[in-house]
Amino acid sequence: MKRGRGNPDLDRDRNTNTDAANLTRTELADTFAADQLAVLYEVIARLGIKKWAARARWLNAHGHRTRLGNEWTGRTLKQFYERVKDRTITPTPGSRYVYDDDDMPG
Repeated sequence: MKRGRGNPDLDRDRNTNTDAANLTRTELADTFAADQLAVLYEVIARLGIKKWAARARWLNAHGHRTRLGNEWTGRTLKQFYERVKDRTITPTPGSRYVYDDDDMPG
């Protein structure tokens, strides 16, 4: 006789509506993006660092971390930039750096 594995009531217990969780996750990511936007503009526009990996090294060397506390990589930084570029996110009020989109080279 085979022994059953897992929760026999999984269909009843599983939450299939993840809209609220996805909305919360997106709001947290947007808030983080707005907070870090000025720093990213500084790295790209003011310092002129061209490569994503070099930008990530600069951010890590100056104590900037991802939302989850990890170090930046070139890939995660590019994904972050794509999030900022594709959404209407404005810098946090009081930020000392405010640039136009034209100042952010891809």
